[in-house]
Amino acid sequence: MKRRFLLAAFLGVLAPLLLSFPGRAIAGYYRYYYEGIVDVQISKDMCGYYMGCVSTENHDDQPGTIWYEQQSTKTVTCSVSGSLRFGASVKVDALARINSELGMGCNMSVTWTAGVRKGAEYVVGPWKGTELKAYLYKGKVSGKEVVRVEYYPEQGGDPPPNANGGLPGEIPPVLGSSSVWYEYNNFTASYPSANEFHIVRESWDLPH
Repeated sequence: MKRRFLLAAFLGVLAPLLLSFPGRAIAGYYRYYYEGIVDVQISKDMCGYYMGCVSTENHDDQPGTIWYEQQSTKTVTCSVSGSLRFGASVKVDALARINSELGMGCNMSVTWTAGVRKGAEYVVGPWKGTELKAYLYKGKVSGKEVVRVEYYPEQGGDPPPNANGGLPGEIPPVLGSSSVWYEYNNFTASYPSANEFHIVRESWDLPH
């Protein structure tokens, strides 16, 4: 008797509920299209990437010289932050904007090999210590990635609310019953300059 009661309960209550799940689970599908970047702001930082330092002390009454030489091979790479759907596309477009608007010649990555000399020689006065720190310029881009989102409902499903602050878009006739809106995803991208660097020099007196 107990088994019959449990079976009846399953058929009368649980089974209809489970059968209703597939219809509810099918809410539709999405397609995403990269539209570019907007609200772009570009800046330039001369001390963007630290590459290394050299130093010397001149314990003599005659002036000496110092120059910057890379002590160990170092590679710096671009970085992109933000909740992006098309990170690779944003990275390329942001790099192109820096190169065109700032004329920096930035790259995705830059390598200085050990032994490479950068910059001019500097005079080290008598009884002076001198340190040279080398930096690569950094190009920085901030803006918004624009993504067009198309939602195609299935079995009468309703489109979800706009994502990431997206604005509703007009429904093109070719899309029929679909819904269209846009996402605007904030990002920041930084790139090392291929040919611009900055040397910071510091000097101090030596006892004699």
